[in-house]
Amino acid sequence: MFIAILVLSYDNEGLNAFLIKHLSQLAVQEADNARLVLGTLAGSTVSLTVFSFTMVMIVLNQAGSNLSPRVIPGLITKRAHQVVLGFYLGTTIYILLLILGFENPERNLQISMGGILLAVVFGITCLVLFVYFIHSISRSIQVDSILNDVYRQGLVSFRKHETKPVSYPFEKQNVRTEVLVISSTQAGYLAGVNIQKLTNIACHHNLQLCLMAYIGDFVQQGQVLLKVVNRSSCDTELRNQLLQAFNLTHHDVTIKNSETSLKQISEIAVRALSPGVNDPGTAKKAIDLLTSLLVFQLKVPAYKVFYDKNQIPRIAAPNKPFALMLQKYLLPIRHYGRDNVNINLKLLYSLKVLMDNDKTQQHMQILCKEYTALCHSYEANVAPAEDRETINVTAKDIEQLSLANTRTNAQLPDKEL
Repeated sequence: MFIAILVLSYDNEGLNAFLIKHLSQLAVQEADNARLVLGTLAGSTVSLTVFSFTMVMIVLNQAGSNLSPRVIPGLITKRAHQVVLGFYLGTTIYILLLILGFENPERNLQISMGGILLAVVFGITCLVLFVYFIHSISRSIQVDSILNDVYRQGLVSFRKHETKPVSYPFEKQNVRTEVLVISSTQAGYLAGVNIQKLTNIACHHNLQLCLMAYIGDFVQQGQVLLKVVNRSSCDTELRNQLLQAFNLTHHDVTIKNSETSLKQISEIAVRALSPGVNDPGTAKKAIDLLTSLLVFQLKVPAYKVFYDKNQIPRIAAPNKPFALMLQKYLLPIRHYGRDNVNINLKLLYSLKVLMDNDKTQQHMQILCKEYTALCHSYEANVAPAEDRETINVTAKDIEQLSLANTRTNAQLPDKEL
């Protein structure tokens, strides 16, 4: 729009003379020819825009049906696609404004040959961008591309928040000691917490706070949001100030963190194992990527601690435990792929990788528990004895690894392999 205004406001006499002298073949001197060129370009760019938006809707529909509805926001917000569609719209606006004002008899303005030539350049650029858009949108719907993008996002999130192990920062209170509990006054999704505001309140009133809800989860009315571990009572004003730091919304929120990547990869694997899709190859790759992210989850500290300006711990935010993440995102794959030999083998390999990377053996008990559940699952659902024997060969390696390394009280199933 601004380029069109600039072209229409500029004195075109010198530029027109230059184009007629040096680029006479490209100079449009007749008003009718100019209208024909601009009208053709306007119709073409509108057609490209409509077709491109149609392609986007087809891709989103296919992604929601075959993969997971949760990957749709990532496709919509892809920057390259937004730039292409925005350039289409900008070119259309430029051409329409040029048609309306390129010849004004009252101001005795000449036809802007440079503006028309620039419109042709914009039109050719739209064609190039259209070819790129078709290639990009067809590639973005491929499941391998989506899985890789989601995996990279999770990897970046884990590395960005990678910290040293952190324990509970406050002194353990006696179980009989009462603590101040702050409960939610409404129901909704927890979209975020204003940590800076909570830190300032805690510093001003000398509070020690422990968050009791996870961002992205649905909070019911009356559910505990916060605990003040060094106080048993407070006035209504302080309670309201603490509640104002929590942002609750009725719309499901998509938080760009590592758990979102785990959730999306797990849902893609489950959808691939459904009878309607029946794509175990995609499920196997999803398990590999999920295992790689769960290896990073092993190293996530129990708490995230926030300090005030004097480096005094004020807020303890517990991270979701590894046992919960394993149950939420690996267990559904085991359930839907319980009768598939390759999926069971891949899950056994996944558990072996996690056991190898659990250097502190802090999570060995939950891994052994998952191993036991997996053994019971394939024994009950894999019918041919020969297939069960094939799985047992891999299971034997994991059992030997766990029995050799674990220092917990977890017991593996006592059965003949």
